[in-house]
Amino acid sequence: MTITNSPKYTDFRGDHHAASGHWNDPPKAIFKAQKKDDALPTSSPSPPPKAGKGKLGLKGDREGAAVLSESIPAPAEVKAMVQRVLTLLTERDLKGMDKRKLDDATKKMDILFARLDKGEVPNPVMEELDSILKDLEAGNGTEASQRFLPLMQHYVESEGKWLLGLKRLIELRS
Repeated sequence: MTITNSPKYTDFRGDHHAASGHWNDPPKAIFKAQKKDDALPTSSPSPPPKAGKGKLGLKGDREGAAVLSESIPAPAEVKAMVQRVLTLLTERDLKGMDKRKLDDATKKMDILFARLDKGEVPNPVMEELDSILKDLEAGNGTEASQRFLPLMQHYVESEGKWLLGLKRLIELRS
């Protein structure tokens, strides 16, 4: 039995097989130098919006900057709120594992205090931290926990050392 329609075997070990290109080679157009006049490709029929005054607090936008600065708590306020939450938990006279968690959280909050003193905590983190601490002071551990999860997901790499302490405070307050 002979098969006549079988494809011819090709040896792929040499360079000669790539003369017409591989199946996964990028298009040659991306390797060409682009002119500055060429517009960037877009799927939107309308051009992007022009930079101007907005509510985001961009450079030169004093109104937007004022709105942002009002919503971001001062580091001293955040420190005071953390101290109040720690005091509330200390007054509970915790025992055993809960006492160890509180001691660990206190040490991790010292890391937060150092970062606050240096001004290294990002503004979005400061805003969420303010909300979480207000919830903890009010005894809303569930609300604080719900606010904490996205914060931990987005800032675990930069703020992870003290965020674990905040998590412990939330657990102890709940």
